[in-house]
Amino acid sequence: MSDQGIPEGFTPLLLDSPFQTGFGQLYYKPKSGGAVIGWRVAAHHLNRYGIVHGGAIAAFMDSALGNAVLQQPQKPLADVTVSLSIDYMASGPAGSWIEADVVVPKMGKRLAFAHCEVRAGGRVIASGRGVFSLQMPHPVKPVAAP
Repeated sequence: MSDQGIPEGFTPLLLDSPFQTGFGQLYYKPKSGGAVIGWRVAAHHLNRYGIVHGGAIAAFMDSALGNAVLQQPQKPLADVTVSLSIDYMASGPAGSWIEADVVVPKMGKRLAFAHCEVRAGGRVIASGRGVFSLQMPHPVKPVAAP
């Protein structure tokens, strides 16, 4: 682990929206067919019981799945969540390092499908899946000569 408590191999993701900036820094580690996205739980992510709020896990999972889609070789320009499904299994403690191990099994022309397991301390705390609408780069078409 680095001196900031971030495991080796993770690099910061660009925070390109006001929501993500307010939520907190996410970290990326590549893997074949997906990505691992990490996050350090802060005080503003906790519920009244001192554990990670389910809404914070949902926001993290949505961002993790979407960012993994954006990192695929097809390089979509943008993706928007169409659906998100989450199963909660356990709680995440304050200050924990959370990882979403994301697999992107299908990248179509208009939709991408991804699923993940979310772990805290090596223990699965949630799993989920998402469908994302893609904005893909348009290939340049040759212009016919007059």
